[in-house]
Parts: sequence; C-alpha cells; structure tokens
Amino acid sequence: MKGLDNKVVDNFSSKLDLAREQETVETIDANHMKMARCSGKDDTRYRQVYGVLKHFIRAEISNAQSGVGNLGKQADNSSYVPLDSENQTCLQGLAARDPRDDKNRIEDMKGGMLKDSYTWILENSEFQQWYDSEQSELLWIRGDPGKGKTMLLCGIIDKLKGTPGVASASRCCLLSYFFCQATDTSINNAIAVLRGLIYLLADQQPALLQHVRKKYDAMGENLFVDPNAWFALSGIFTNILQDPSLERTYVIIDALDECEIGLQQLLKFIDKTSSVCPRVKWIISSRNWPSIEEQLHLSGQKVQLRLELNQNSISAAVSTYIEYKVGELAKRKKYTAKLEKSVREYLSLNADATFLWVALVLRELDTIDRRIALETVKMFPPGLYPLYQQMMDQVSKSNNADLCKRILSIVAVVKRPITLEELVYLDNTMHKLDCPEDLSEDIEDIKQTASQCGSFLTIRDSTIYFVHQSAKDFLLQEKTSQEIFRSGIGEVHYAIFWRSLQVMSIALRRDIYSLKAPGITIGQVKQPDSDPLSAIRYSCIYWVDHLLDSLGGEDTIIDPKGSEQVHDFLCQYFLYWLEAISLLNSMSKGIIMIQKLEDLQFTGSLDLSAFIHDARRFAISNRSIIEQAPLQVYCSALVFAPENSIVRKTFEKRIPSWIHIRPRVETHWNAMLQVLEGHTAWVSSVAFSSDGNRSCLGLVTRPSDAGMPPRESSCCQPSRAILLGSGQSPSPRTASRSCLGLVTRPSDAGMPPRESSCCQPSRAILLRSAQSPSPRTASRSCLGLMTRPSDAGMPPRESSCCQPSRAILLGSAQSPSPRTASRSQRYTFQETG
Repeated sequence: MKGLDNKVVDNFSSKLDLAREQETVETIDANHMKMARCSGKDDTRYRQVYGVLKHFIRAEISNAQSGVGNLGKQADNSSYVPLDSENQTCLQGLAARDPRDDKNRIEDMKGGMLKDSYTWILENSEFQQWYDSEQSELLWIRGDPGKGKTMLLCGIIDKLKGTPGVASASRCCLLSYFFCQATDTSINNAIAVLRGLIYLLADQQPALLQHVRKKYDAMGENLFVDPNAWFALSGIFTNILQDPSLERTYVIIDALDECEIGLQQLLKFIDKTSSVCPRVKWIISSRNWPSIEEQLHLSGQKVQLRLELNQNSISAAVSTYIEYKVGELAKRKKYTAKLEKSVREYLSLNADATFLWVALVLRELDTIDRRIALETVKMFPPGLYPLYQQMMDQVSKSNNADLCKRILSIVAVVKRPITLEELVYLDNTMHKLDCPEDLSEDIEDIKQTASQCGSFLTIRDSTIYFVHQSAKDFLLQEKTSQEIFRSGIGEVHYAIFWRSLQVMSIALRRDIYSLKAPGITIGQVKQPDSDPLSAIRYSCIYWVDHLLDSLGGEDTIIDPKGSEQVHDFLCQYFLYWLEAISLLNSMSKGIIMIQKLEDLQFTGSLDLSAFIHDARRFAISNRSIIEQAPLQVYCSALVFAPENSIVRKTFEKRIPSWIHIRPRVETHWNAMLQVLEGHTAWVSSVAFSSDGNRSCLGLVTRPSDAGMPPRESSCCQPSRAILLGSGQSPSPRTASRSCLGLVTRPSDAGMPPRESSCCQPSRAILLRSAQSPSPRTASRSCLGLMTRPSDAGMPPRESSCCQPSRAILLGSAQSPSPRTASRSQRYTFQETG
C-alpha cells in the first residue's frame, strides 16, 4: 500500500495527554506497523508484549474497581514488584498454559456460563460452612460425570472474583485455579497443576516471584522439566502459601480425576498443605473415586459436597438450563410453541439431573429438521452411557462408518488435542502424501466427517476435542474399544508412529524456516505465514511415545522392522529433527524422547543402539546452544563433537563449507554431560544424583570479591568433579567452592592445599579439596585459561569461550583435560563472508 514505507502514524499518536509530570513522551522515527508486527502467538516478542500488557490491563481494571489507578496515581501497595525483564522471563517460563485462557475455552465450548445454573451452590450449607468458617480449609465437590462440576467451579470462580479484595489493588485476597484435562498432556499432570497455580498467584502479586526466582535463576526452565521438578515446585508453592505477606487466598482445582500423572503426590500435597496454611482455602472437584477420598483424610477441616445428595438443587439447575437452551433452539429452528413445550418436557423427564445428557441431545436436535424433531428426541434413551451407546450404533450404521471409527480411534489415543491438519497427516487413508495439492480439500472433508462422529467430538478453532472426558472413557471401555480398535489399540499407536516418521521425512529439511544466518537466536525467529512445521508439530514431539505405546505392557523389545525404520530416520534426519524441536521450543522433550529410545531393546541392531547412545550425548552436550540458536546444530554442535562421535561421522558433510579451520577435539565423549547456563544470581548449592555418578555446581562471581581471603568449602565430596568458568576474576571464597574432590593418587594424599600454577595471575583460582588434588589434576581444573606445558604436558593455549555463571555437569570422577575445559562453552559460528 502506498505510504507504508514511511511512518504511518504521527509522532505523538500514543500520547495519553496526562499532566507533564505524569507523562514523558519519547518519539520514534519509524514505521510503527513494521515495528509492532509479530508472526503469531508463538512469537517471543508477542509473548513478551502480551504478558506485560495483560498484567498492566488487569492491574488497571482492579485498581479502577478500588478507586486507585496507576495512570493517575501510584497504588499504595508495598508488596507490588514491577515486572522487570528478569521477572517477566521467569513468569513466562512458569506459564506453560494460562488457566484463565483454559477457563474461557471451556465456557465457550459448553455454550457459555448460565448464571442461574450455579447460583444454588452459594446458598448450600456445605459451601457456606467452607466459606464462612475459619476452621474449614478444603471443600471437595464430588459427583458423577456430566453433573456440571466444571461449570459449577467456573461460576464459583466468577463469584469469588467479585469478592471485595480478590485481585484488587490492595491484594488482600488472591484467587488461583486450574482445570485438569486428561486428553491434553500439557494439563493432565501434577507438575502442570502447580505451575498454573503458582503462575496465577505470581501474576497477581509479583512479589511472590521471589520464591520462584531462588531456584529459577539457578536452573532456568530446567526447573519445570527436571526429574525433580515436582519436589522443587511443591516446595516453592508451600513457601508462597506460607509467605507472611499473603492474606486470604483461594485455590481451586477442577477434575482431579483427570490428573493422570502424579495424582497421588498432588493429593498428599493438598491434604498436608490445606491443614497447615490457615490463610488458604481450597476447592477441589472430582468424580466419586474412593482413592481420592482415602488420600484426603477427611476431617472437620475438610468439607464434602456430594452432588448426588443435592439432587433437588441439581435438578432445578438442569431445568433452568433446559428452559434457556430449548428456547434458543426453538428460535433458531422456528419451533412452534407446542413443539418447544414437548421437547422441553421430554428433556426434563429424562435428564436425571445430568447437564451433559441434555447438551448432547440438544446438539443432535440442532442438526435435525423441525418436522421430525419430536420423533427424534424421543429416540434418545435416558442416561449418559445408554446415550453414548446409541451414538456409537449410529456411527456404525453411517455411510462413513470406517472413517468415523478411524478418526475416533486416533483422537482417543493422541497425547493432546490435535488440529484437523495434524489429523489428516496422521493417517494414510485421510491424505495421500504424494498429493499435497489435495490437502485443503482433505482437511475440509475430514472436518465434515468428524462432525458426523455421533457428537463424541467437537471442533473449536480447527482443533478436535472430546465433548467430555466420559465420552473418551466410553470409547476405551472393553466392549466399545473392540469396535473402533479392530486390530487392537497397539496397531493404532504403531500406525501413528510409522506415519509420523513418513511425514517428518518429507517435511523436515535443513533451515526449514529459511533463517539463513546460523547465528540467529530463537528470540529472533519469525514463524513463516505458511508454517512448514504446523502439520508435523505433533509428530515431531510424540512419535517416540507412540512407538512405546505400540508395545503394550512392560515389553521394551522392538522388532527388526521397527528397528530398521527408526535407524533409517535417525541416520538421515536426526539433525533436521533437532532443529525442528528447537524451533518448537521443545528441546527438553526431545532429549527425553532420545532417553526413552535408549531404554528400548532393538532386535538385531547394535548399530542403532550405539547411534542412539551417541545421539543422547550429542543432544545433551549441545542442548543449550541448540535451544538458543537452532542452526548451530550444524555448526558448533558438529564442530565440537568428538572425532569418533557417530553423529559427527554421519553428518560431517553438513558442517558449513565456510568453516575452514576446525578446532582440535577429543577422540571420544568424556565425563562432561552438559553445560548449564543462564544464571543471574548467586548459586552456591551442589547437587548429586541418587546413584552418585553425577554432580553439578554453578556460581556467579563478582569483581568486588577479588582479594578476599580464602575460605575452606565444606561442600566437596571425594570422587566428585565440579568445574567453574568465569570471565571475571573469581574470589578465593567463591573459588574455594570449586574444590574438585577428584580421585587422587595415593602419593598425593595428605599433601597441603596448593595453589594452581596453571592460571594467569589476574585469573588465579585457589583450589581446595577434601583430598588434596595432584598438580596434574589441579592443572586440569582451569576452564579456558592459559596453561603451561609443565602443567599438563601440552602447548599453551588460551580459550576465549568462558563466560560468567557457567556450570559443567560431569558424569564420572575422571579428571577433565584442559581441552575439555576449554570447550565447556560452545562457540557460536556465524559466517562473516
């Protein structure tokens, strides 16, 4: 458009016209349209701006309700901490999903919130006992599927939002909630629950981020995916709930029965925490599971609200729901008054106080001509599972029965809700890979077919969901599963695994986003308008899980056919796949997938087992740089891989031709497993793995420490190796915590601590150890510093790769060489022409 190459707004277009002392105006001579453009919701710039604006707007709305506004007046809130860049990064890392968005999605999928369908609970004696009593800290709302538990909690949340103090400027009360969903792996586990709850509390009261930052600054996003993530996050959440600045807080968790991973841990945590944090009130909901009741240790402090014991209230709420929804349907379909009354009466007589039954019947009526509406509605049997069975019978009799069942079988086993595009790529009967021109038509056809799957499925924003968890449970029960999984559920998993390898082999390629410059960081990546990864996102992240699930039970042996398929894929596309999962911000999941592969037994394929072991070392060693700059997988990752690395040998031709001089590297992988980066504050803790084979320490040094007297560290243990690298002069105090504790020669035992002679004077590191390391060992403890021939028998070499705040994780008690140390941080290669 003409003129868009110039400024499209005036210099003062964003001025708020406040008093001069309240507003400072800085003009930017630039095209605002180009400045503000983001490629999509996954764009890092979008997430940063969105997070800041969302926090600012919510704060202003709350402040406006209490008569205080940041624009005109500074809120009187001593606990408020501005979301600076570090806090914002921490908050973004914490938020895998925003529970507020999940609440909006759920309400939208269920047709919106009907106030009169939930207000009955506000007058309920059990609810009032929980709400008013200082002794009652937990309310458990329990009931059968379809009774409206989720929408009930949505209504309670809306009510609590209107409570004076909740999310207001004074921060007297906070509200945090989470909706579990078994069909989505990102919200069906205990770790996700804690992340969501902590995120909402910290977003409302940023001062609480201090409890997260203590560990996040040391570990980065590893905090949320580490095997010890549950223990770290539960400790953080406990500290938050016991924070003296925290006043009344409401914590709500919906559908605990849909928490498929870590439910027992979560129940124990809730049971314990609800008894020791008197300022916190809990609401949880679930089905009537005895296992949940056993874990909660119900007492006077824990109140139960059984929906089955409140049949009259539920029935009245369902009647209100029927009245409203049938009225809407009658207007759309132009029912006569008589027909509307007849439909309403049948639904009221057969609903059995089940919202879901009514919703499913109304959904079917919406597709039926009004002339046969009454005849059709009378064919729906009372009860949820009889209705599901009738829906299944209708699917079996339809013209698209086989395709409908195939769709249902895939949607029933996938690890998260998938898009229509992902669905057609996961089955060869839905889309032929050699006919890409038919893709849009195939997607439209599948969309129509999915809508014919007996109301088991619903489509929202091109993503397929089960209408309710009970619908998936029905399909997976033994009798029904025989209909949709004719060759067994393992066959569907294997088909998804094999199809995933096929579609990835076609779609993956080097520099799939056409970034060109290998130094481009993930924050600079712009997602293309036509994203080549959109159709294979699911396959990239879950293909290994489906291979495992295809085995069934405890079997870990892969047959020769499967072994060959995996080997061929890895040998051709491993680096392309690493690049893709980096672009998808899923490097952690990728490493876990490789580790899962390593645990399998591949029949008759020793070469594959060796490749996977080498691939794991390659991915872990280079994780940090690949996460930061995806194209470095072809540059620094390959260049610094050991000479005999199988991955290096396999893909050596992928090293850019403009890298003419390559560094000397080791022959084999050494004890170093991984470099941990990104620390922004003091880290002074040592972690040892339970098997005693791994240790890790990260420290940040300050110039002001230089010259302080040495102090003995008590953190070292024999047979442990910890290496530090710093671009600033570390203090002896800090350096003393880098004691190596390596295995030493008997002749060294009992020698007094000695200063290492391998460092330049300006970078002297004083080494102390529980056992005195030999000079040879000590000389090898320097990271990227000048070494002398007498120290290690090697020519002097200086490394420029050290940076502050780096920790190296070692896998054994062997002594690292200077070469290993000098490569503890990867160079980032960038072509300069």
